[in-house]
Amino acid sequence: MALGFSGYPVSSGASFIDYLVADSQLIPEDAEADYSETVIRLPSHFLAAGWPRPDADFKRSSSGLPPTGPVFVVDPQNLAVSDHLI
Repeated sequence: MALGFSGYPVSSGASFIDYLVADSQLIPEDAEADYSETVIRLPSHFLAAGWPRPDADFKRSSSGLPPTGPVFVVDPQNLAVSDHLI
């Protein structure tokens, strides 16, 4: 048995990967047919921190960043970066 977890929320397309762990936010139920793996659903959130974080404060000043200039970020979920963050 092979299981995918905590990676990119895309199908591997590989016949040897049996399952993919996800939640409804990561993979909507109506998208399961697009996956070669059987989707195993977590009862709540995919990540322990949950999404969205209700206590998140995305202000430059609260992160110790200067008021202007570029900010370089690595985030595997580009859906997390939206206009209100920029």
